[in-house]
Amino acid sequence: MPEDKKNPPPNNAALNFGWTMIGEFLFCFFVGYFADQKFGTGYRWTLTGIGAGTLLIAYELWKILRRNS
Repeated sequence: MPEDKKNPPPNNAALNFGWTMIGEFLFCFFVGYFADQKFGTGYRWTLTGIGAGTLLIAYELWKILRRNS
């Protein structure tokens, strides 16, 4: 089928940011969780992973805002 040139696909920048945000946060969280399980360190690395994930999300948001301003 030919593509409909009158209705192009929507820009999925917000969706891409959402998946990036979720992926970065969960990756950091699970790396910290598995490090805690392996080394028996309580919640130290899990909390470090949560902090690192939060910093990565802030960095990605800063890059988007800087590019669009």
